[in-house]
Amino acid sequence: MLIEHGSVALARAERGVSRRRVVQGVAWSVPAVLIATAAPAAAASPAVQGRIALTGSSAAMNTANFFVTTNVNYLGDGSPHPDYPVSGITIEVAIPTNRVVAGSPGVAALDWSYVGSIASGGITRYTFQWNGLPLSSTSPATSRVTVRVPATTSLDPVDITITGRGTSNGAAVTPAVATVAAVMGADLVVDDATIEYIEWMPAPGGGTQNGYNFRGKGRWHGPYDPEGSNITNLELVIRIPQANTDGTYQVAKLGAGWSLQQAPTLKSGVWEARWRFANAIGNANRNTTDWEIRFKALGPKQLNVATSALSGLAAGSPNYFAWHGPAF
Repeated sequence: MLIEHGSVALARAERGVSRRRVVQGVAWSVPAVLIATAAPAAAASPAVQGRIALTGSSAAMNTANFFVTTNVNYLGDGSPHPDYPVSGITIEVAIPTNRVVAGSPGVAALDWSYVGSIASGGITRYTFQWNGLPLSSTSPATSRVTVRVPATTSLDPVDITITGRGTSNGAAVTPAVATVAAVMGADLVVDDATIEYIEWMPAPGGGTQNGYNFRGKGRWHGPYDPEGSNITNLELVIRIPQANTDGTYQVAKLGAGWSLQQAPTLKSGVWEARWRFANAIGNANRNTTDWEIRFKALGPKQLNVATSALSGLAAGSPNYFAWHGPAF
């Protein structure tokens, strides 16, 4: 120890380095050490929030309903790391209260559901919830959703605001907002809309089998007869939960113009099939042809487990008529 002390003193004497100078050198070395240890912490910063945007938003109206359509899409910059998914996706549809009436809003999309409404400040806000996977870079969009809100008979111009919301990385994301003008569409209804539980004979493979039978025929009406847009891109969708059918089906009747677009396909525990009608309906040609389609039933009759929906485009905006059954 004494030898080391003497060596340091000798070095100072020979080089003319004062004690104060040495202390200063030590003091300056400290920030350099701190900077070196801080760099890895910055590189390990957490991923940022994902974001959402609304696309393909539109609205149509007739003398009974507003039809509002949108998609919710995932956005993220992926820097410095992949962004967090966005969960808890909802859309809020805001319409002037004096343009809506009491009634149950509807949803024409498999993975969406109606939550509720709040009226405040002359505006009624209807909330709908996405029940599918959180949005992320590998699941970047919700299904396209059309919602129906019961309306007054007025066809005066009105703007409708759609707001998308969600949560990412533990906090609410910045809402995505779109305002669209509702345009005059047309009434789309289904005559003889029926879902029955039947004794199906002969069933596929022979013998007798219980089944769910879907019947109907689409019709254009108005909204001010004979005024209103033609309805194009008509599509019939049938859905039954996997617990109630194995997807076996038979077309008992399918009029001219109808063609199969999607054979029964299992999606999220629900069998779904689609048929497309080739022609438009309007004042000059008001009806589609008839359909009657049967699905094999599993287990005893269950009320209101099956859903049918007829949809189409009126003035460029979606329009649909949906029903559930069997009702008795």
